[in-house]
Amino acid sequence: MDDLALDHDTLAAQLTEPAQAVPLTGWHARRALGFGASDVPALLIALGVASPTGVPDYITEKAKPTNRTRGVARLFAEKAGVVAPKKASAAAEKGTQRERELLHQWTQKIDRGQFYCEAEELVIPGRVTHADALLKCAWPLVDRHCPVLTSTLDAWARDSLGGELVVELKCSASERRALPWHWRVQVMAQLAVTGADYGLLVCGEFWAAWHGNDGPIRCWEVQRDEDEIAVIRDAARRGWGIVDSMKEG
Repeated sequence: MDDLALDHDTLAAQLTEPAQAVPLTGWHARRALGFGASDVPALLIALGVASPTGVPDYITEKAKPTNRTRGVARLFAEKAGVVAPKKASAAAEKGTQRERELLHQWTQKIDRGQFYCEAEELVIPGRVTHADALLKCAWPLVDRHCPVLTSTLDAWARDSLGGELVVELKCSASERRALPWHWRVQVMAQLAVTGADYGLLVCGEFWAAWHGNDGPIRCWEVQRDEDEIAVIRDAARRGWGIVDSMKEG
């Protein structure tokens, strides 16, 4: 949900700069009080914790400093209110609308015993819940160990062993045979915020492609890694220090 259910390559091609800054309200205003899970890849790159190699332009552009953003990464400038967040086009919004469809088809798939990864075998289809089940005013969730790290989930579930997991939904415009780093680290941030045992990233391959021919549904497990979570939380604290400095300046 954080990134409109589209893969970053598609999003980059569809994002447009707003003519003027518009005051944020509701969920958008609350999300501006911290780094969302989908911000984490750009956050890590902006702070030099991760390399931009192989990362989509949408993320690297957010991590780059510019004159317009006072020489700091656009991500920090957006959070400080110096520049307005880029807005998604109608095509990107359409991608968001497909996430429930993707979740429905995925749960039907695992109910039929069709699995892409071993972790899916434990998921109880009837215990998969879409984010709409929670009041919108409750989003985003906040990490109790690092309040400037937040997340707006797409879905969550329980497994047959009593485990709790987050489910991230992506509609891709291209072939996806492996889990990209920027998707994995987004899910890791969600695990940090929620305390969930593990995560599943569910991808509808070609579901956002212009030709309209939906491809297979793929799924990858993201195992909880406390060391990586510590790195993410530290980056969030350091990054927010930059945001606070910009607000004061």
